[in-house]
Amino acid sequence: MDHNNFIVNKYYVWYFGIINHRINNTPDGYTEQHHILPKCLGGTNNKSNLVRLTAREHFVCHLLLVKMTVGEYNTKMRRAVGMFKMVTSSVCRNPTPKEYQLIKQVTNTLPNSMHNKNTKSKHLDSIAKKIGYDNYQTYVTFIKSAFEQYKTVKCTAEKTGHSQYAIRHLLLNIFGKAWVDSIRKVGIEDSIRRSIYTNSIRPKRNSIASNNYNAYVWEATSPDGIVIIIKGNRLEFCKQQGIGTSLSTQKPHLRGFWEFKKLCKAKDYTDSLTDV
Repeated sequence: MDHNNFIVNKYYVWYFGIINHRINNTPDGYTEQHHILPKCLGGTNNKSNLVRLTAREHFVCHLLLVKMTVGEYNTKMRRAVGMFKMVTSSVCRNPTPKEYQLIKQVTNTLPNSMHNKNTKSKHLDSIAKKIGYDNYQTYVTFIKSAFEQYKTVKCTAEKTGHSQYAIRHLLLNIFGKAWVDSIRKVGIEDSIRRSIYTNSIRPKRNSIASNNYNAYVWEATSPDGIVIIIKGNRLEFCKQQGIGTSLSTQKPHLRGFWEFKKLCKAKDYTDSLTDV
């Protein structure tokens, strides 16, 4: 772990004293997850950089981090401490560590607290019902099955009608990045194979009608009134005649006053005429 962003002082010693103690002694009751090296200072979500602390210890550690940093890092740590403020419409206060712990313990036992598993479960079920599912678990199972079938977040979103953000957020939080990436890898490989196969059998743009059954048959009339049947690529015909390809009725001079009329697709044309 990189400690270069910290000032080695008494607060540094106190900070790692708390951290090392809790690494070996997980507290009972309500705890909070703490990044030993804060993410804004380059820390990660690896288990080696995470520790469970009591609410009071968590608050104290962030106060100590302010004393251990300078400059830009100190500003970031002060902002982090600001996140511990308890703000309502009538109250804005900076609680002491003891007050903060008491507040967290009290709110954690409230029926409407999101830390309460039953309350959280009911809340998620109510959201799932609003979008047409019996409960949240049914919704999760549906999204997981769809993702395993379609392999990519984008395709899953298109088929299920849910947003890419909602699907990605759900899958990452419940099943983890490693599982999501393993499914996406298979999906990307399948997409590449399908793309290569499709391109290999797709008729080329400049193919003549005998090879491209999606080409159109055109009736071309010259300024002299001569009618020519074009089976295949009209653009190639225009190039051979040295005229423009525009079909604009307002600017016939761009195509040398030739007129073009689309007859049908080449596969539906029965007259045995030579391709152009």
